[in-house]
Amino acid sequence: MRKAFLIGILGAALAISVGAGVCKAEVLDRIVAVVNGDIITMQEINDRLKPILKRNPIQDEARVNQIRRQILEMLIEEKLIEQENKKLGISVSDEEVDQAVERIKKMNSVTQEEFDARLEKMGMSMKMVRKDLSIQLNKMKLINREMRPRIIISDKQIESYYKAHIKEFQQKNKVSLRSIQLNLPLNASEEAVKEKMKRAREIIAEIKKGRDFSDAAREYSKGPNAKTGGFMGLVAWDEMSPKIREALKDLNDGEISQPVRLGQTIQILQVVARYGSDKKAMIAAKKRIQEILLSQELKKEYKAWLKSAKARSTIKIKF
Repeated sequence: MRKAFLIGILGAALAISVGAGVCKAEVLDRIVAVVNGDIITMQEINDRLKPILKRNPIQDEARVNQIRRQILEMLIEEKLIEQENKKLGISVSDEEVDQAVERIKKMNSVTQEEFDARLEKMGMSMKMVRKDLSIQLNKMKLINREMRPRIIISDKQIESYYKAHIKEFQQKNKVSLRSIQLNLPLNASEEAVKEKMKRAREIIAEIKKGRDFSDAAREYSKGPNAKTGGFMGLVAWDEMSPKIREALKDLNDGEISQPVRLGQTIQILQVVARYGSDKKAMIAAKKRIQEILLSQELKKEYKAWLKSAKARSTIKIKF
């Protein structure tokens, strides 16, 4: 089972690690905590505990109670989020939960029947899944509304992160290319080659007048990547033929080559982007780094919010 499926459905509760064995202990329902007047019961804790023990049974009651305490901390956190969102008028609709369920199914490429079977194997019900997703969506909405606007990721932070993790982002001596391929007949005559070269130059002239290269590729190219606008992806400079390197060596991003004969084809090439310098690599990695840094900052902001929320709340634990 894929990790994304587990995390997306179960949230943090099922990430708790447990050992092997069998747990036979039963705990009667009772109030274990009161958070600003809202109660949490032992039954709520045990409902979260069951799927964990189904996957990893244990017989050490002390360890079971340790897990119960971890779950209780999570339930307190959820109550605080719920109470804060109520004050702010933030809510999660059934439709939003439906969409979250569909995203999980799509991400894991499972049908509803397969999804239900996995839940049953994990000791969960659709009702539990929907509740967990609603909790996660509530948390996400709170973070996006109250914490996200306060965070600004500067270019200096991005550059600093890039330099500290440069090996993760560098794509040295690579070029992102598009191509338009015109096929030559087998054993093409010199006249046939000239004719195709002439046609290639006509296409180039059309592009230089403003025609989008991708559109031209979809219409004229006979290559395998024609439907994707001739996109070839990233190509290592050292892996290109000498003819292609010669045709591309003086081109900047967005520029196109003169027609190049390669075997039984005539190629028109466009340099989408070069990744042969630290500057270009950093530009390409900027969005990814922004997401990483934003995630780090949001975790800090949320941790600070939770600490403050607990400090200003009345929380009575009777575990």
